[in-house]
Amino acid sequence: MRSPSCIGTLDWSYELCTPIEQEVFDRLSVFPSRFSLTSARAIAAGGAIDELDVIDLVPQLVDRSLLQRVTVDDGTSRYRMLETVRAYALAHLQDAGTTDETRALHARYVADTLLRLALRAYGPDEHVVRAEMASWLIDAVAAVDTSVEQQRWHDAFLLTRAGHAAGFRQWVDLQGLIIDAARNRQELSELEIALLGFAPMTHFGIDADLTRQVFDAIVDGRWVARHDSVGAPHESMDGIDLTDTEWDRLMASLDDLAVASTDTRFTALVGLAFCSISADRTEQIIERLEDLADATGSATVRAWSASATPTRRPPTPSTN
Repeated sequence: MRSPSCIGTLDWSYELCTPIEQEVFDRLSVFPSRFSLTSARAIAAGGAIDELDVIDLVPQLVDRSLLQRVTVDDGTSRYRMLETVRAYALAHLQDAGTTDETRALHARYVADTLLRLALRAYGPDEHVVRAEMASWLIDAVAAVDTSVEQQRWHDAFLLTRAGHAAGFRQWVDLQGLIIDAARNRQELSELEIALLGFAPMTHFGIDADLTRQVFDAIVDGRWVARHDSVGAPHESMDGIDLTDTEWDRLMASLDDLAVASTDTRFTALVGLAFCSISADRTEQIIERLEDLADATGSATVRAWSASATPTRRPPTPSTN
């Protein structure tokens, strides 16, 4: 519980701030841990506040002792709020009626950041990238809580896909919590969950019947419009035996990705690569990955296309 003297001190510091300073301070309270100036700009800017305002105002909030500045291992600065200060700012954000909006913005920002990092999780600088991804875990947990609470299921799954792709156990655990929450609230069907790209599992292994439903949805193009922002569901096909005709239909479904984002096309190809390993059909997938690598210049896509090694972990490109 905050003491009256603590509240009085915060009131005094807050009242010294301009209205714009107060608004920036309130919005930054959605960060549960440290944040960079870049992150502050992404969340606090908006409306009458532009990014240059945020750059100018964050140091002023430090001077007013409403923010703390810390130096991290790489020598760069991060900012944070003490818990009592953050609770105070969150209360003001609630009074302004913008809590849900700002939390949703934070959740999407965290998801976008993690997905960009995940595309570099296997490559020359993978150790640096993975360390940075791990530093976002506290934010990811908060963002998942927000997305589940607001029933933004696609955003919630989007948050866990990045960490899952990089092999982080914590994100796999979060994914399980999201699936349980979706089932308990009966917001998503099992097919919809699988079409978000997660393998249709039972306690006894792959659910063959549901996997067939996923196959039908993919080849019919029924997933594209709704799930493009999350990722392609082809990974849910892992473990199913397909005939030559069915495989050709699955490959043809990639044509629906012509207008999709690079992340989505990459996810689809990786998902199909998982399917192709046991079916000894990797050559076609590698050709597609090579084409995508040439088009995007992505080192991560290049790493995948460099080898058809039957492993779930992409090869690490040589640094020589």
